[in-house]
Amino acid sequence: MNRLFIVAQAELARRLSRELEGDGFSCYVAQPQEDVSHIGAEVVLVEVGEGQPYQKTEELCRALKLERRLPLVALVSKNAFAAYAGELKTLLCDDFILEPYDRQELLLRITKLIGEEKHAGDQQLVIGDLVINLTQAEVFLSGRAVELTFREYELLRFLASHPGRMYSRDALLNSVWGYDYFGGDRTVDVHIRRLRSKIEDAEHNFIDTVRNMGYRFRKQE
Repeated sequence: MNRLFIVAQAELARRLSRELEGDGFSCYVAQPQEDVSHIGAEVVLVEVGEGQPYQKTEELCRALKLERRLPLVALVSKNAFAAYAGELKTLLCDDFILEPYDRQELLLRITKLIGEEKHAGDQQLVIGDLVINLTQAEVFLSGRAVELTFREYELLRFLASHPGRMYSRDALLNSVWGYDYFGGDRTVDVHIRRLRSKIEDAEHNFIDTVRNMGYRFRKQE
């Protein structure tokens, strides 16, 4: 399922989220004042001119485009267009749509951007709300970045690449740490515990313990 992140005032964010989820997207929302520097999504919709000064929106778009390299669609209200028409070209957005936001037009623009990004081609593993970007070595849960150590990332990548398959601690040591690693196999338990604390909660369970044997990444329905 394609993921959208909507940065907009609450009423607009709820309406767009409801409409786009009906079209098969998984939507996450944030208010313009929130820190969204670590979000991850196929496309980000950013409301312009409402809820925060134009300069702040410009800085946000610049950060998301240059640092996160995310495709952006600017949602430009009538008031914002009247006030900033000459400045909109400075926004580092891939596309613009003017109020009123027609659902079909917005859907076409989003779908086009997603197609272009997939053609450009970051490789990803998508498991429910968990996204592992194999090209950038990044992990996102429910649209937000998860900070992992190198070994935690490699352990997650390996297990998620083989869902449903059980691996013993020795097998994980050999595959993730390497054959020349001489530490005890309990280091696997420690890293699994730390990894679970970062990607699992009441709504998300990805790694199963196979008693007296090892671990496996759960197959998602």
